[in-house]
Amino acid sequence: MLAQFRLNNLTESTAIRSMGLGLAWSWAWTLWGALSSLSGGNSFGVGSSPAWLPALVSCIIALPIFGLILKRRSGGLSRPWIAGAAVAASGGSIALGLAVFLGAPAFLQVLAGIVVGAATALLYLLWTAAYARAARLRPDVVMPLCAAVTVIPIVVISGSIPLASWAFAAALPIFSALMLLAFVRRDVRPENDAKPTAAPTSHSRNIAHLASSAAALIAFYALIGVPSGAATLVGSGTAALFEGAFATLGAIVALLLALYASNRPPTASSPDYLRWALTLAVVGALLYLQQPESLRLLGIALFRIAEVLAFIFLFTFVVIQGHRTASLGLPHAVVLLAASQLGSLVGNLSGEIWGSASANAGESALVSLFAGLCLIASLFARPLPGARTTPLPEASPASDDTEAVCDAIAQTYALAPRQRDVLVHLAAGRTVARTAQALTMSENTVASYVKQIYARLGVHSKQELIDFVQCYRHNEEGR
Repeated sequence: MLAQFRLNNLTESTAIRSMGLGLAWSWAWTLWGALSSLSGGNSFGVGSSPAWLPALVSCIIALPIFGLILKRRSGGLSRPWIAGAAVAASGGSIALGLAVFLGAPAFLQVLAGIVVGAATALLYLLWTAAYARAARLRPDVVMPLCAAVTVIPIVVISGSIPLASWAFAAALPIFSALMLLAFVRRDVRPENDAKPTAAPTSHSRNIAHLASSAAALIAFYALIGVPSGAATLVGSGTAALFEGAFATLGAIVALLLALYASNRPPTASSPDYLRWALTLAVVGALLYLQQPESLRLLGIALFRIAEVLAFIFLFTFVVIQGHRTASLGLPHAVVLLAASQLGSLVGNLSGEIWGSASANAGESALVSLFAGLCLIASLFARPLPGARTTPLPEASPASDDTEAVCDAIAQTYALAPRQRDVLVHLAAGRTVARTAQALTMSENTVASYVKQIYARLGVHSKQELIDFVQCYRHNEEGR
């Protein structure tokens, strides 16, 4: 019974359409493995394709450009923007695969890689803006679920023939865009209603937190990238056989974290994912430096779990800031995503250039260096800022009285008087039949009001509505 209750909490906290970011993230990773397999290799990093480096540089450059554009357009969550990102991402993936399969000149792959990199940046930022404007979103639940979703493409691609892997990878951006369109239509508030949901922290503290997190992510992804660039174990046939298992292990960890978060109060502080990721990466590095291949594979497995934790931290941080600021968290997304891409670039290039030097002693030195930087960063890592999971008004009376709280909610969300009356009864846990009897309405009328209230508040069940009211009350009491 307890397990069923917990599972119900998880399923009621989110919807499948909100997990499309996981498909976009896995596409940006699995595409290179699929391209490498087309050419007969097993690499996921710089050695996978001549387009890898241009794509990564293009993504880093495109992030601030698209971030500025979308910020001025209040997120750019229109069909043309979303469709354009999907077409560019999928089209670039198809062009890359054809270039590899047909043996086209390298410069054509480079051009396609530039398109893929820019599309990657745009997809990430569009999802960021959508989450920031979601009427009701629990990032502490949604982000682990997005991380868990990434296992599906990785397992499919790692167990498929090269052509099937490439075709599946090229289709992932389309699936992600379709889920984004559904999410925007069902869950995103109108532009005029997209107000910050909490008073922002001090500017200096916010900048310091962002800077320390960005530095930590650079060190983290550099450490993860060194083995890929060196291609001594990661990228070898042995490690490639275990990628599906590593991804599955990471997905299990992500699902457990989502289950844990869904059974905690919405206002509870989030786990310190960044410190966990850094610490786990350091432990993984210590194992990777050992001689037995079994220990090195275990180190790679810890790297993959750490990547899941870093993903959860990055986007949870960005969404929380998006709820707090009018900029939808886009500047934070630009900085942290660019930091992750830059770290991957540094790690892969240094691994490729120096990793095989002196009988692979160069790789060991690089892993030790970046592991040391991760250890230092973990000492200064800060926990996630407090999350506000429901939109709050700029000013409203704080009260323990359910009716007074419902009055404030009705005023904030422009509920009609009769909708407000129904809300009071629903918040008290009453059924539609009992509410109809108390308000001398028909049950059909009350049911219609219930649907309207759910749509206005962005909830999908009575329990979500009760949680909404309770969270509203707790947030007001804490102000």
